Amino acid sequence: DFCLVLWQNVVETDSELTTSWGIDSQYKYAGSYSLTESPGKAYDPAVSSGAYQPHTSVVTPPINLSGLVSANATYYHRIYLEPDTGTSCWDAILTKISTDGTNWNYVLINGYTERTISTNSQPEEVTGDGYAICGQYTTWTQVSIDLTPYVGNQTVYIKWSFTADDNTGFDGYNIDNFVVYGKENQNPVITVSPKFNPDEILVGDDTILNLTVTDDSRLSVI
Repeated sequence: DFCLVLWQNVVETDSELTTSWGIDSQYKYAGSYSLTESPGKAYDPAVSSGAYQPHTSVVTPPINLSGLVSANATYYHRIYLEPDTGTSCWDAILTKISTDGTNWNYVLINGYTERTISTNSQPEEVTGDGYAICGQYTTWTQVSIDLTPYVGNQTVYIKWSFTADDNTGFDGYNIDNFVVYGKENQNPVITVSPKFNPDEILVGDDTILNLTVTDDSRLSVI
């Protein structure tokens, strides 16, 4: 389920797309709502003929990954964009990560084969070739993002950006059940039983020791 109160909706500079991200009650994996770039309707293509304009985006609230040794974001998505060519996208979703909300790195989505973006009027801003997802997959699928390279940071943001050419609008892209898991580092506690003095063990003695190692990590849901 989704509540958009804490999520930042961003319209990139000079975007010709008239749709913006919001919650959608028509398509959802669980609960009453999902997050989509075109709530309640098909998305609008770029206005100008031959255009492939900058995009609309949605950004997560800051995610605190300090004190973790690994982290992973999982969510379910539904894709119904303009059919792809098999190797590239006409309309596309791009996923990015930032630690300051200004400088963004494209990321791969585990469980999905990313594609390039069509070179037809490709905007200079969209440089995410090899990171685009598109096509038509109406079955909700769970995917994940490896956040381990960003552990230790107090603020990590994930951004989904949508862009379209001037052809046809479709249902769009939906996200639901977004969760971040983190693994904290803790020193293991080793208990030896029964207690013994090594000086008291004689050659030839049969001594059975039981070692118990408690959990050396703790799973946190952020």
